[in-house]
Amino acid sequence: MVTEITDEEIEMARAAMKWLDENPVARRLAEAEEMHRRDMVDRIEGGRQEGRQKMLATVSNLLQDKIEHTVIARWTGLSLGEINKLAAELGVG
Repeated sequence: MVTEITDEEIEMARAAMKWLDENPVARRLAEAEEMHRRDMVDRIEGGRQEGRQKMLATVSNLLQDKIEHTVIARWTGLSLGEINKLAAELGVG
């Protein structure tokens, strides 16, 4: 979703950037805050990837145990297409 930015918002951003440029302590604090925000986003994304890998390992085990694809889909939230693709990759189910 693209949001239009008004001229007023652009001017406010320019004023903030100028203020930060003129205030080294505030600039360092803003940079530290931005680094922290990026670190948190990276951690969240890493957690999502790790969680997905664990879920796929569980699905793999369920497929190897011949659990019905519809049951796996209901409990994991994966589509039948995703489950069928994984089953085909594993040569099971």
